[in-house]
Amino acid sequence: MLSENRAVNFGYKYFHISNGNIGGKINNPDFNAIVFYVNYSFL
Repeated sequence: MLSENRAVNFGYKYFHISNGNIGGKINNPDFNAIVFYVNYSFL
């Protein structure tokens, strides 16, 4: 909390997307990432 009605949040998330191997070994791309974020809120 910065004040009574304002706040800042920092964080990170692990992010994964895949088709669940329904396309076989050749056609199964996936994407992995770590996402960092900053959130400024007016309450």
